[in-house]
Amino acid sequence: MRNRPYPSATVQQLCAALALPPATTAEGLRAAQKDEFHGNEFSLLVSHALGALAGPQWVQKHREEVRAAARLAYGGLSTARLAQTPGEEYCDITCVDAATGQPLPLRRRWIAVLIGALTPYLALRLEARLVSAARSSESPLAAALAARLGSFGEALRRLQLALFCLGRAPRRLVDVPLGIAHVRHGARAGSASSPYRSLGLLMLCQLALSSLALLAELRAAASARSRLRAIASVRRAARAGSLPPAAAPLLSAALCLHGMV
Repeated sequence: MRNRPYPSATVQQLCAALALPPATTAEGLRAAQKDEFHGNEFSLLVSHALGALAGPQWVQKHREEVRAAARLAYGGLSTARLAQTPGEEYCDITCVDAATGQPLPLRRRWIAVLIGALTPYLALRLEARLVSAARSSESPLAAALAARLGSFGEALRRLQLALFCLGRAPRRLVDVPLGIAHVRHGARAGSASSPYRSLGLLMLCQLALSSLALLAELRAAASARSRLRAIASVRRAARAGSLPPAAAPLLSAALCLHGMV
């Protein structure tokens, strides 16, 4: 007899009856790393194919758009087709509805794919605009923020990964509003969460130290800005005749030395 696919109602009943256990931290990390590797390889193949058709200059000019399109195709060929991604298949896990444990509806799968593909692209565009606006400003504080702006997104990703290792956040932030959970097929062999908790704590400590260093740099930039304003006011007073001409250089030097002490 030829095998026939299960109807959707039967699949939902099977998932509810099996009560599949949630995926472990190790499985979530391995699946994410595997998908990142295959996604980068797929993006490279797409770039080579488009380079052969439109030329390497066009691909280089639109490299971010090409990467976003490759991420969209990668998710559309796996998650949006009610199938596992290569990383999920490697770790034998799958995404389900967090409330019912049933297979995730197609609409929510496509929303997750669109958010995962377009969010990095939109974040890069917003970051480029903010950096350009900050660099055009004459404020030392804005310049310091522009120099550190590229690291804010990476810090947020590290924070989310640290919370995931501690069991306080999902593997992807989009899973919370969309009600997505990852479960593993079969019984759980064991839990290895304690090493990942230690890793999460170390990452939080690193983020805290980086934040303190950033605050010290911003404070120094604010202090430099106030010294520049004071020097400018002293020079304006000297031009207006409120100060002797010889006093302006002395006061400016004193303000500079005060900032160095």
